Amino acid sequence: MSRNRRPDIDDDSCCGLRLLKIIIYFFNFLFYISGMALIGIGVWTIFYRWEYVALLASSNYKVIAYLAICIGFVVIVVATFGCICVAKSRAMLVLAYTLLLLFVLILESVLCVFSFSYCEQIGTELNSSLMTNLIRDHSVDIRISKALETLHKEGKCCGALTFEDWRNSVWWQNMNTAALSESRGFDVAVPDFCCRTPTNECGRRDHPSNIYYDGCLRYLTSHMKEHLAIISGSAFAIGIIQLIGTSFATCLFVKLRDFSEPRLRNMRSSRYHSYN
Repeated sequence: MSRNRRPDIDDDSCCGLRLLKIIIYFFNFLFYISGMALIGIGVWTIFYRWEYVALLASSNYKVIAYLAICIGFVVIVVATFGCICVAKSRAMLVLAYTLLLLFVLILESVLCVFSFSYCEQIGTELNSSLMTNLIRDHSVDIRISKALETLHKEGKCCGALTFEDWRNSVWWQNMNTAALSESRGFDVAVPDFCCRTPTNECGRRDHPSNIYYDGCLRYLTSHMKEHLAIISGSAFAIGIIQLIGTSFATCLFVKLRDFSEPRLRNMRSSRYHSYN
């Protein structure tokens, strides 16, 4: 019996080559799905109420959305490369695939931690930025004005903390100059989009039957946190899948390496004997 007998890597044990290939193909399929899911979540975050981003003081929310899309594309590319590596059954290719999985796992960990930590901070950020946008920028910055109008209509709210916030705004001062108030015959209390049933000049009356009294901060914070939690949770779940897939890829690499090393020794030995 040959001392360097070929290892039986095609057995059906837990680390058999055939079974490992099937498992890794399955995980690559999951990677495809998870990559497309990350892209979908990122695109959804961008296109669904993206105008709210104008109300944020930092660009972290945008960075997280674009990062999710980029990582999704990377996951799909790595999954494709993984299928090629498994099909060729070469140890070094599988090692490269395993290292790429670890790299993607690091990216997903960054996305998960970044989105989770920002989810905890966004309430504080909005507490100051929303009030600033309302008091200083409404009717001055078109983007912020549109975002505030959408926020008030969707959230069925008025002001940042309360409808009375509008009385401190540049908009209120411009709308209630002596000349305008005299020509209209009344002062405007809030913008028309604060009304329960928006109509022209409905914001003149601040009675609770006419306008919303609750501020928009709670609604906007909840909306943003919901999106960030979805991104963070998705990155965490995909990271767990990739961690398991990486362990199987490592097992496949070890199996292929253990098979190829004896074969290389045999080839070198046969060449040595042929020369002698």
